[in-house]
Amino acid sequence: TLNVTTVPAAFKYAAYVPNENQGPGVAYVTLAFDKSMNVDTLLNAANYTLVGGLAKTGTILVNSNNNRQVAIAVTGTWSASDTVAATGLMDAAARPVPVPTGPVHAIPVTTTDIGTPSVDPIFPSWLWVDGAKDYTIVAQGSDFWNNADGGNFTWELKTGDFDVVTRVKSVKQTDNWAKGGLMARDTLDAGSRNWNIVCSPTLGANQVNANSRTALNGGTGTFSPTAPTPAYPNAWVRLTRSGNVIPAYYSTNGLTWTAMGTQTSTAMGDATPLPASMYVVICATAHNNDVLGVEPY
Repeated sequence: TLNVTTVPAAFKYAAYVPNENQGPGVAYVTLAFDKSMNVDTLLNAANYTLVGGLAKTGTILVNSNNNRQVAIAVTGTWSASDTVAATGLMDAAARPVPVPTGPVHAIPVTTTDIGTPSVDPIFPSWLWVDGAKDYTIVAQGSDFWNNADGGNFTWELKTGDFDVVTRVKSVKQTDNWAKGGLMARDTLDAGSRNWNIVCSPTLGANQVNANSRTALNGGTGTFSPTAPTPAYPNAWVRLTRSGNVIPAYYSTNGLTWTAMGTQTSTAMGDATPLPASMYVVICATAHNNDVLGVEPY
């Protein structure tokens, strides 16, 4: 049976994304669609109109992994009244895509590459915004492991106790030990203490693990006695903080949680209290780096 849809792709969301990984002051307006798009129409800067404090530079980039996301390089200052409109766009089946004028949303996170730029990770990361707090992260890097990290960290600074949850929809198999999930760090330095709960690819290690580096520039190890299989697209992970105690949890529905393990910062490694404020939320690493000079996007 062949089912043919005649419904064109639809516009989902627009966001303002500062991305210092790409260079000082670099920022984009990203647009997301629900189906693959015609790339030629996405790459035509004349198809986009920005109203407000942002102006196009002329540089347009497409997420070639799915052709559903486009980034428009911008200068200027974002405000809540900024909007974007597009005309002349078509989807992959050459159907015109109606894109009404819509707001350009701010994002509550900052995207930062952890490691040595141009070495580990070799290529800077990309943050694509699919919706409110809904992200696709394209990242290289050796791993969040050993004595120093290489990958992307998309973070908020949280003071005091916290309880953070995310749903991991998928992790691409760039390596068996590619990772995506939650992390809490003392600092953004590569050798910082950190606690994470991450998922690896279905065709790779296919595990959920809670890991930590409990000493500055020290080794990394797991603190979860079990390693369940991620229930993609419903692999829910959770990190909490209570004083100096960090538990990690896993769920298949975001409601019922299984404890993966707990660590107390004053009882291991450097044996020092957690800082008043920690960098927390999403980590992603490919567990490899492409050959220098080969564009991965």
